[in-house]
Amino acid sequence: MSIENTLSRRQFLSIAALAGGGMMMGFSMLAKATTEDTEAEAFSPNAYITISPDGTILLMAPNPEIGQGVKTSLPMIIAEELGVDWKQIKVEIAGLDAKYGNQMTGGSGAVRSRYEALRKVGATAKTMLIAAAAQTWSVPVSECHAENSNVIHQATGRRLSYGALSSKAATLPIPEEVKLKDPKDFKIIGTRVKDIDVKKIITGKPLFGIDTRKAGMLFAVVARPPAFGKKLKSFSDLDARKITGVKQVLQIKNSVAVLATSTWIAKKGRDALQLEWEDAGKLESTNEHDVAFKELLTRNAANNARNDGDVDAAMMGKGIIDISYEAPTVSHAQMEPLNFFADVRRWQS
Repeated sequence: MSIENTLSRRQFLSIAALAGGGMMMGFSMLAKATTEDTEAEAFSPNAYITISPDGTILLMAPNPEIGQGVKTSLPMIIAEELGVDWKQIKVEIAGLDAKYGNQMTGGSGAVRSRYEALRKVGATAKTMLIAAAAQTWSVPVSECHAENSNVIHQATGRRLSYGALSSKAATLPIPEEVKLKDPKDFKIIGTRVKDIDVKKIITGKPLFGIDTRKAGMLFAVVARPPAFGKKLKSFSDLDARKITGVKQVLQIKNSVAVLATSTWIAKKGRDALQLEWEDAGKLESTNEHDVAFKELLTRNAANNARNDGDVDAAMMGKGIIDISYEAPTVSHAQMEPLNFFADVRRWQS
């Protein structure tokens, strides 16, 4: 095992800080987790892993899943170092909680920012489970290894499941240092793993924000400007408020929101609004974008980001094909309507 695959607690915290602080608060659970934090005999050394005596292994996915696959990929990182059978684990999206650190989605940074930290999450739990087995058998830790949710004693072939070891592991101290796997020994990372929710998706199970239902909740549909460069001049909501089920109409900056008892009623209310828009400046257009892009391509950069090799020399005497390809602006769109759920409560003093 190379020194690069050994991670101390101090090194881990440094890595977490460099990753934007996303895991600094979440991994503080390593130092504080006790059996009081979870069920009586469950093993939960941190906020991301719970192993029950019946063998159930629950891994938490800390970042929101919006189709980019983090509900699968982030638990895969934990599972790799934990040494579990991927087919036998359960995964849940973590609730909003400071212990999970930065729970945002955007910029394609979830895996990159959490990779080292989540490896340590899994490796720490595995180290404690191996120690629990070694104590049970009264053998050196060095004679034991973990695979497929079991700890195995190499000399005798004895094995104990993670579930059987959960209660004892929960009593052990958090190790100061743990070894991470050599990537050549990976069994989960780098393999083709199905999305954890693929069955629910193809069978139409409620998975999305728009499926959320709470007692007394209202639904909102928003009237937005018809084009970039337009702004709201005036509106009338008299007809919208006459529709049964419409509860409120609100202007939100340059848009108008209709709140109602269902999405359909909110949409009917929005369609009944009388809206007047005006130009707020130059309207954007596809032709205008094309001209701007061509200008950017021909403009010399003030500073070259890179200057590798000699392109002119390499192309000398070669046949050059000059072709321009154009494509329309592609929407970064989702299959479901853009939506969110907000639980707003008044503070009672």
